[in-house]
Amino acid sequence: MGQDRSKSSLRSLKKNGNGNVGPDASFPLVLLVEDDARDLAAMESLLRRHGFRVVTAKTFDDADRQINGTRFAAIVADYRLGSGSHDGFELLRRARDIQGRAARILVTSDPHGAVLAEACEATWVNKSEDHAVKLPEAIRAAIKAWTSGI
Repeated sequence: MGQDRSKSSLRSLKKNGNGNVGPDASFPLVLLVEDDARDLAAMESLLRRHGFRVVTAKTFDDADRQINGTRFAAIVADYRLGSGSHDGFELLRRARDIQGRAARILVTSDPHGAVLAEACEATWVNKSEDHAVKLPEAIRAAIKAWTSGI
């Protein structure tokens, strides 16, 4: 029985363009925007382990190009995006206009994170808390809420 489940799981994976095995196109595509390389790698790995397909961006401009050219189920952005003049808040507001029903998640340890997320109609995940557990759950819930029209 365990073997059947393994075969079933393997059927949902396929080789992608670079030869690695990853989730197929039926899995939600998430844009992950984070300027800190360590945080980006950790969150990307976490989301892939939870079955999401992930596109990453380190800057506002790179993320802006992505949201203008690719359809995402969810956009996850860190509030502080380096030393540039744009931040994750602005990116999620732009994503709302361009991506429409894509779920939006603001990740920050800023003490005003909940207010910021509400202002850009996003879900807030506190970076200071156990976001390794909360981030995948928040993405799934946000996607479900947006796709069901809530």
